Amino acid sequence: MIWTPNSIGRLIELSKTKLSSTKIANELGTTKNAVIGKLHRIKIKNGHIPKPVQLRTNKKVSISHFKKLGKKPCNLCKKMFMSYSKHDRFCDGCKRCSPYTDC
Repeated sequence: MIWTPNSIGRLIELSKTKLSSTKIANELGTTKNAVIGKLHRIKIKNGHIPKPVQLRTNKKVSISHFKKLGKKPCNLCKKMFMSYSKHDRFCDGCKRCSPYTDC
């Protein structure tokens, strides 16, 4: 499409009415991409108002990492110890020991 001063004026008018780019293109007899490109080149926004971001307030926070899971047997010494995570496998005494020293 060849943009004449009349069509540019009509484009600016229609962009202020908050119509979508597709509807403006249908009014002017051109494509949506031509409308978007021309609005971009003449530095006019098409009245796009983004939706406000809403924070989710009803989202449940998992506290499974912070609660005690219960007593488990240590994988090394088989003593029962309080586990705070599903990944706890060794009691505090065995965590301090290395495999090369006597505990």
